[in-house]
Amino acid sequence: GVDLRGNTRKRRPAGVGKFRTRIVNGQREITSGREIEARKFHFIRHCPLVKIQMAQGDDAHPFAPASVDHGHRNEFRRQPVVKQCRAFDELIYDDAEKAGGKKYAEICSASYRQVISAHKLFTDKEGNLLWFSKENNSNGCVNTVDLTYPSAPLFLVYNPELQKAMMTSIFEYSASGRWNKPFPAHDLGTYPIANGQVYGGDMPIEEGGNMVILAAAISKIEGNADYVKKYWDLLTTWTNYLVEYGQDPENQLCTDDFAGHWAHNANLSIKAIMGVAGYSEIAHILGLNSVAERYADIAKKMAMKWEEMANE
Repeated sequence: GVDLRGNTRKRRPAGVGKFRTRIVNGQREITSGREIEARKFHFIRHCPLVKIQMAQGDDAHPFAPASVDHGHRNEFRRQPVVKQCRAFDELIYDDAEKAGGKKYAEICSASYRQVISAHKLFTDKEGNLLWFSKENNSNGCVNTVDLTYPSAPLFLVYNPELQKAMMTSIFEYSASGRWNKPFPAHDLGTYPIANGQVYGGDMPIEEGGNMVILAAAISKIEGNADYVKKYWDLLTTWTNYLVEYGQDPENQLCTDDFAGHWAHNANLSIKAIMGVAGYSEIAHILGLNSVAERYADIAKKMAMKWEEMANE
């Protein structure tokens, strides 16, 4: 087989810059600061310049750190960036090898590039980061939530800011009132038009569970709910939908939409249960202890019922 680590040390495809980390209480901590923020997105800035058309003319523009030099000195700036990219390759490989051995490390060395290359970094008019994905082998949907979810481990571990940047536009779409269903949208449009869902069918429990679980994961990783608390009302609405319909799902689509609509989806039910439990965790972090206890109890009862139904 090919030794990806040995090969990439000599000829590594450029990835994102190294995200400086340190281990604190068993968790990887991302350091911040103006210099680091500029560096870690430096490579992404060199993607083709295509703006995203959003609702009401509020276009999102490609992210461009202020430190980027567009003049003749770019070549002199390239080597430090390449060095950071190689260091990040090493970090991915070493972490994966420790977790699952050489074969797993080789898979991760290739797959993390594929995940990142399906995204482009933008900012909205308020300066919020927007990390838009594109479905490249189907219908070109922007920011499909059930693609955000399976890619989440990479970003939750190495850069939660990018994870939040995938979720902000979905939150804001509902917060704006343009999407008023009691669960999140499936997508934001067809790339590069991101002014509303284009997918023909909703995935209520799939996307509701995804967003609430990810909101809880971010809160747990950061040790606070600062990012999600402004969307607390939305998270409450989505969680209550999971409580009402998630125990034994009716005829709904899930991320395996090639299978069509089907009822009694055990996987969707688990996702709903985990979403309710995640909401309880966020409430606990926010100091809403009675809410946390109530929804934790609901999640436990749903889990017991799920096991009972599975054994029937």
